[in-house]
Amino acid sequence: MLGALKAGNVCANLSPTYPRERFQSILSMTHSPIILTNVAPHIRDKLSNCTIIEVSREQVAALIVAPGPMPDTSTPQDIAYVLFTSGSTGEPKGIIAEHGSLCTSAMAHGSKWGIESGTRVFQFSSYTFGKGTPLCSISFSKRQAYQMDQT
Repeated sequence: MLGALKAGNVCANLSPTYPRERFQSILSMTHSPIILTNVAPHIRDKLSNCTIIEVSREQVAALIVAPGPMPDTSTPQDIAYVLFTSGSTGEPKGIIAEHGSLCTSAMAHGSKWGIESGTRVFQFSSYTFGKGTPLCSISFSKRQAYQMDQT
């Protein structure tokens, strides 16, 4: 998610537990040509008309971090991510958040809650939960994020 956002792309987080119909509905609405995942075997049968790129933790850990700041690839008005409602009343609906809104929210909430660069935040909610992405962004904005194994 962070890599996509830093590259100026849009995220729409999907759970591998979603039924095929939900996958297809969301992909149809977002026109996503590429899916980045670490669970490709679990979702391959749910997808069509898009490229699946499997990314392992080892590949991410091996990436070389460029020194210095990254170039700006997005504007505050660009879309950062799309959250989808549960679809309990029918079709899931997409809620769009812009980069500016994400950054403003992360910085404001981080300051309000006293989160600083050395603070550790336990991210317990699913990344597909409506508040999951904004909560992750608070840790990202303070330049400290840890990913724990599921065990």
